[in-house]
Amino acid sequence: MLGMVVVRHHRMVNLPIAFLTAITPLIGGLCVMCISDKHIINIKASSIWTSCYTLYLALTTLCSFDASTGKYVEEIGTLGATHGKLTIVVDELSAVVVPVICFICLLSRVWTLGTDVRMMKAQFVMLFFFEAFAILAFYMTDIFLLFICMEATTIPIYTIMSTRAPPTHDAVFRFLIYTIVGALLILVALIMIYLETHTSDLYEIYNGGGVKGRVAFLLLILGIAIKMPMWPFYHWLPVVHVKSQTTCSVILAAVTLKFASLLIVRFVEPLFLSELMTNSVIVSCVSIVSIVYALSQLVFQDDIKRMFAYFSIIHLNMYLLILLSGLSKGYFIFAIIQHSITVAALFFAADVVKKSCGTRLISELKNISNIPPFTRRIMIAAFLLLISVPFSCGFICEIISVYAAWNISIVLTVAVLASIMISSIYAIYVYHICFGRRTAQEQPSEYAKHNVGAAQKSVLLSLVAVALLLGIMPDLVLRIF
Repeated sequence: MLGMVVVRHHRMVNLPIAFLTAITPLIGGLCVMCISDKHIINIKASSIWTSCYTLYLALTTLCSFDASTGKYVEEIGTLGATHGKLTIVVDELSAVVVPVICFICLLSRVWTLGTDVRMMKAQFVMLFFFEAFAILAFYMTDIFLLFICMEATTIPIYTIMSTRAPPTHDAVFRFLIYTIVGALLILVALIMIYLETHTSDLYEIYNGGGVKGRVAFLLLILGIAIKMPMWPFYHWLPVVHVKSQTTCSVILAAVTLKFASLLIVRFVEPLFLSELMTNSVIVSCVSIVSIVYALSQLVFQDDIKRMFAYFSIIHLNMYLLILLSGLSKGYFIFAIIQHSITVAALFFAADVVKKSCGTRLISELKNISNIPPFTRRIMIAAFLLLISVPFSCGFICEIISVYAAWNISIVLTVAVLASIMISSIYAIYVYHICFGRRTAQEQPSEYAKHNVGAAQKSVLLSLVAVALLLGIMPDLVLRIF
């Protein structure tokens, strides 16, 4: 049985704030489950207030974090007769990523406020469970508990995807197959690490000098390549995005794909740094091939949501070069935070287009002249974030990526610069043919009655504001490193 809760702090914190941050979504999800479908207001109020409180706790943890100490630990119990200590850790990675997870989950709930009450309640509950497992994955110090929490997020995503009408069995099947294969590879690697070090505690493994298993490194890299994803394993991702509802696409791109970054920062960078540097040329080449191939597929997409999915793949693989170049991992973590904010804005914006125009297909949008003004404004903001204009956080990340590529190879630098230029030009072209044209007297769209409401507008404006804030003041995040 789980032992008595004991909290030990290595910093001046009076309450187990990190632990409360992790369990609050679980409590919220259970409470929402108990509320009758007839009490719609109670479902909405309980969900939103619980989300806000979770975000408040995460921000409190971030503000309390002292970069000079590096981390603080909360012991939350003992594990039965083994007397092993169950601990959670707040370090640079979890301190800045957990608030982003809470923020994205809060916005996803706000976005679904106008849906059918039964579907809304189910999504709220699943989002709470997803949020709790995702937070715990970033907090856990035990490698197997980290793995369990990380893979447990698959269940809420699967449930949300399965509630879509009509069902998208092919997308669900692809998601499950790739997720299971990647999870098995990672699990075998973790077992090999445990057999070599005889401990499952991350920081005991770090203090023991790491591990030397080359096979474990290769298995981890393959698992990360599937989760990130990298070539040739990313064909499943655009299909899943296109055939999933908006909230599922947002949490998949903004949170789930960041588990690859979690594995890199927790395992690859501290344990297999020598192996990574030895094979940096190979990994860099695969990253560039992923960027170029995704770019080649990008220009043939007709669905805006699918196009955004390929942009997401290009940027994630570009940011991997930051670590391979030997730059501070703080720049890499800043880049993945920026990616979460940007892709969330893009997929929410794609939903606006679908609701206000009745289609996301570029071939049909270019023939529609009565696009609502709000949709035009949202799409220009989304595309400006997409091409990383100055004063946006994406602009800083692209500069860092180019500098990282320069530190590795001039060939990589040319490839990255060319990819940035071609993708930006294509994005501008798509915006121009779909949303840049106006008629002298625009008539309301036949779908105007289905346009987004105040809650959805606040979600989009919040994401744009955060992207600009991090672009103007990146030191808000970078100072922690």
